[in-house]
Amino acid sequence: TGSFVTRSWRGLLWVAFVLIPVAFVLLSVVTVFGLTGARRPVQTADIATLLLTVAMGWLIWRMFLRPVVWLLEDRIALATELWVAWGEDPAQLELAKDEHGRRRLQLVRYAAVCPVCAGTIELRYSGGINRRRLVGCCSEVPHEHQYTFDRILRIGHRLPQHHD
Repeated sequence: TGSFVTRSWRGLLWVAFVLIPVAFVLLSVVTVFGLTGARRPVQTADIATLLLTVAMGWLIWRMFLRPVVWLLEDRIALATELWVAWGEDPAQLELAKDEHGRRRLQLVRYAAVCPVCAGTIELRYSGGINRRRLVGCCSEVPHEHQYTFDRILRIGHRLPQHHD
């Protein structure tokens, strides 16, 4: 059906999917502190391990943990490449309530036709101070044809353009 209850067995599997990256980040922190306590000169392997650990930690934060944190806080987040194949249209992960009041995790696609140029409007994160705000951007003119987005009402209004 495209969704599952977050307290079902699939919901627990989703939580386990999130806990594995968290465990890796914690293991990385322990590794870094272990390297600082070494009673020997710093070696090239130590520097390489540190750089690899930091790079993997950043990648795991960016690909796994940040989208989940934003999903829990905002109830909707852009789905990363882990959830959607590269050739598919962009999608979003949404936490919605069903008719019984239970939270459901859904993979959804919100898209529309741009009323200005008839291009496809896709959801993207805004820039600047509102960088977590999802806005509708036209695929033809993404910086000019931008719209607000309300996931409950499924409507939007054109955002005013600020030209410097």
